[in-house]
Amino acid sequence: MKLSSQELLYHQSKVAYYRNEQSYKCLFLYFHPTLYRFAFNILHDKSVSEEIVSDIMLKVWEMGNKLSQIQYLKIFLITSVKNACFTYLSSKKHQQSLSESIDNEDISTNEDNPEQLFIYSEVTQRVSLVIDRYGYSQIYVSHGLYKYYQMTGDDKIKKALITHAKWQRDNPSINHQMESLLATLHGLSIGYEFTKDPSFLKEGIKRAQNLITDKLPLDFNAYKNQKDLSDALEKVSHLPDDKESFRREAIWKITNGLRIFGWTHMFGIPYLQNKMDKANLTIKSK
Repeated sequence: MKLSSQELLYHQSKVAYYRNEQSYKCLFLYFHPTLYRFAFNILHDKSVSEEIVSDIMLKVWEMGNKLSQIQYLKIFLITSVKNACFTYLSSKKHQQSLSESIDNEDISTNEDNPEQLFIYSEVTQRVSLVIDRYGYSQIYVSHGLYKYYQMTGDDKIKKALITHAKWQRDNPSINHQMESLLATLHGLSIGYEFTKDPSFLKEGIKRAQNLITDKLPLDFNAYKNQKDLSDALEKVSHLPDDKESFRREAIWKITNGLRIFGWTHMFGIPYLQNKMDKANLTIKSK
């Protein structure tokens, strides 16, 4: 189920102020798949994962007007599910009330952006290899540990890379947008290499799809100056605009070569292409 940010806020308000059952159903169907996958990646138990997600979503229904105070509902729900999972794992009898985790969250957070909340989440979540999963650390960590695994064959490193790839697959970036989606291509490729799980390759292809360009109207060397070539490249590009940043232009623009084809993404794209070639797959333009 797909909902825009405006639609999510609308349904959140309807549940908070009017206890609208149809809006609650929309929120449940929208968030449930992501929350369930997140819980299962931690617990590896289908029934307990389902129980935790259901309890958290029920708590959302019971919050009343407090629900309107949550500025970033997805972050709140993921953090709540994460805490409930770790509460379950740390409980000797695994019988501690799961609903306590969501009650302990600060729903009226003073943070102005979701990145600070996610930094806290990443430090404690125990499944990601890096604190800032949106930045260049994705590339450095996955390449470094992959090379270490090639040299040593350490099975713990392999398992860590697979777990990290699952985290990247199930939690697309929310702040650095396209730049971060592309920065995860190497990790997803390694996840596919180790597990042969097609979901890693499928997600990598999905994130790289916007890299496909249309054909230039003229031969590359036929443009008289750099500006004409730059303008032509932008016209055939399918990379999205940056509608959320304070910057005038997206830092992942096709003419911002250092970002797209420089020290980060050229260390991811060829690895995805290699796995696609071996699987006889191609990326189709939208």
